[in-house]
Amino acid sequence: MLIKDRCALAATMPEEVAEDDLKGLYFGAYPTSRIEFSSLPSSLRIRSAISLDFRTTEANGVIMYFTDDKGLDHISIVMQDGKIRYTFNSGTGPGIIISKKSYDDGKWHMLEIGRNLKEGSMQVDGDLV
Repeated sequence: MLIKDRCALAATMPEEVAEDDLKGLYFGAYPTSRIEFSSLPSSLRIRSAISLDFRTTEANGVIMYFTDDKGLDHISIVMQDGKIRYTFNSGTGPGIIISKKSYDDGKWHMLEIGRNLKEGSMQVDGDLV
């Protein structure tokens, strides 16, 4: 299901990416940079485990967002004032975890999030948040 023709993020000019950093997908350089799925997999409604590497100098922005058609059931990872904010709700009630440290330093970080019903977890660079 296509929600919009354009990404809501402002377009920026692509920067030169070092060969060592070319290990995944790069978003934010073009108006339509995103991956879009037609539905939230039902397996994510009960348990989820997601890991990703990211690098940013932006204090605010969306890293990942999954939702159902109603916008109630969701998994969200955003940067908010430099901190990572992980929220989820799949009918068992909302959950939220916010990092104490800021990660908008332009360095690569490894983020691991998990969820089992109402219990969530988040690790950044191997440290439990």
